Amino acid sequence: MDGCQVNDNQVDMVEVAEKLVSYSQEVMQKTEEDPSDIASQEQIYQDMEAEFQDVMEEDTLKDVQIKIVTFIMNELSSYSLPVTIQSVSIEEGDSQVLTVKFKDQNQKQGDVILRMQENNGKISYVGVYGK
Repeated sequence: MDGCQVNDNQVDMVEVAEKLVSYSQEVMQKTEEDPSDIASQEQIYQDMEAEFQDVMEEDTLKDVQIKIVTFIMNELSSYSLPVTIQSVSIEEGDSQVLTVKFKDQNQKQGDVILRMQENNGKISYVGVYGK
């Protein structure tokens, strides 16, 4: 599975950013539907791990599952789910800054801004931009 790989040594960070927002939204929706259904929430984290294990360093993936998903869920909490991703822009530099713009069910627009770094063909850092 190489869904997020552009070629052998470059990760498609735009796709990764989109999927992080999507997975975070899935966790929120499952939690809202049935807070006691931990198995469904756990399945989303397992799917995320399977999706990203080839494009993220192991420590980075664990960090993403704990901190970044929580951050994105907090960012999405004031929107009517599900949100629809409108665009993802990437700003190159020492690290890539990705802005995921979205619109919710009430057409309210928002964004999530992440910073990512790649090392030897794998994402070695994902953080919250400006935090």
